[in-house]
Amino acid sequence: VYNAENTIHETLNSIVQQTYKNLDIVILDNASTDNTIGIIAKFDDSRIRIHRNAINIGGEKNFNLCIQFAKGKYTAIFHADDVYEPEMIELQVAFLEENIKVAAVFTEATLIDESGKNIGKIKTPKELRLPCRLFNFEIIFKTLLRNSNFFICPSVMVRTEVYQQDMRCWRWEMFGSSADLDMWLRIVQRYFIGIIP
Repeated sequence: VYNAENTIHETLNSIVQQTYKNLDIVILDNASTDNTIGIIAKFDDSRIRIHRNAINIGGEKNFNLCIQFAKGKYTAIFHADDVYEPEMIELQVAFLEENIKVAAVFTEATLIDESGKNIGKIKTPKELRLPCRLFNFEIIFKTLLRNSNFFICPSVMVRTEVYQQDMRCWRWEMFGSSADLDMWLRIVQRYFIGIIP
């Protein structure tokens, strides 16, 4: 989170209200200068921990801290201006529990504007809408070339050991704002991934 006083309450509320309750919620504040921390402090939830960076280290370096701070079996790096469907975590955990060869699971998304109005959807490309929702590098890479990037960065849940032991960091210095796609391609080069509606 960085200077998200206009969105952080709704975002954090959508996380604490998840149907899946066994959560460790770590907020990595990237040296906010607005009332972001004051809004977060009003949440009375023992699952919430706050880490404040002394200086703003940029988005991708803050993502790297998210990987370092992760403790659970699975890690999802959520953004401070997104709202999460109530069953999202429950469905993703169930998918990963049922598919032990899968390293990460993505979802589709509804796009909203600054007032929360629905303005569109990001759907799985039609060639990936299959009964089996497990995919390898070859099919994902070909589908990306045909459709551009359809991965929703704040929708992914990854096995923590994959983040911490194999991926380790976002390579923002090499890829800039495409560092997230680089991360997903590195994961799918080694493991299967899943995509759920």
